[in-house]
Amino acid sequence: MMRPATLIRSHVLVSCWLAILLTSACMQSNFMLSQTIEAEPIVESTPAEPPFVSDVPPTAESTEVSPLALPAQILDIADSPLPTQTHTVAEWQTFTHPSGVSFRFPIDWQAETYEAGYDPLAIHLLPDIPSPSQWPIQFGINFLPKEQEASLFHFAGEVLSNGEGWSPTQIVWDKQATYNGLQWHIRIEGESKGVFRGYYLDGVESLAQKGAVTEGAVIAIHYMEEKESYLFLSQNLGRDMLIALDQDGGDVVWSEYLQTFAEILTSITITP
Repeated sequence: MMRPATLIRSHVLVSCWLAILLTSACMQSNFMLSQTIEAEPIVESTPAEPPFVSDVPPTAESTEVSPLALPAQILDIADSPLPTQTHTVAEWQTFTHPSGVSFRFPIDWQAETYEAGYDPLAIHLLPDIPSPSQWPIQFGINFLPKEQEASLFHFAGEVLSNGEGWSPTQIVWDKQATYNGLQWHIRIEGESKGVFRGYYLDGVESLAQKGAVTEGAVIAIHYMEEKESYLFLSQNLGRDMLIALDQDGGDVVWSEYLQTFAEILTSITITP
């Protein structure tokens, strides 16, 4: 029987890979998405060999210190400051999830639902005009028993085994913060591919050659003890983010490249 954490990881792998497919298709077609937030298409596509995608953690088979990890950035502060905002209040719209969770996102983005494996629904947030530097953002809720809560949280310096034949996941940066009374664990993780897959992101061959992270994501997780469930918000790192992560570190990526992600995160509220 598949372990709960492994099943969770497989659900999010499919969800995030579909978001990448949606973005690539939009860029190739070179037109703006016209669907409104009421339109909730169901996307059904499963690639044979997905690249690294932002996801929630599995139960690690082994853990060791990552040579790529930056010094741990553990902050336990209330209402932690966010990166500089990129939109005004008038440029945001509100989405209310069936679970009672609400959040704001840019008015020039679309929200699409994805049903497979999720109850309640997972949400993909996509820019109207896709860009290699701005990947879709995924929001979702998954059930996880209280006794497995610790498996959600990993910190800078850890290396998580993904099994034989797969590159390990390296946790290169993390922080803890509180927004709207919700405690979040935020981290940047990734993989270093010995052979660069050029179809994924152009321009980061040098990162692969020196063993730096070439495929990564930012993930924020909040555990709801009373519901034995957790919220997650995740986004793959674009080319410029990966280069900045290597050259300047996670603090710079968080403050200068993840403004929209951070603004959505700080807007999340839960209605009892």
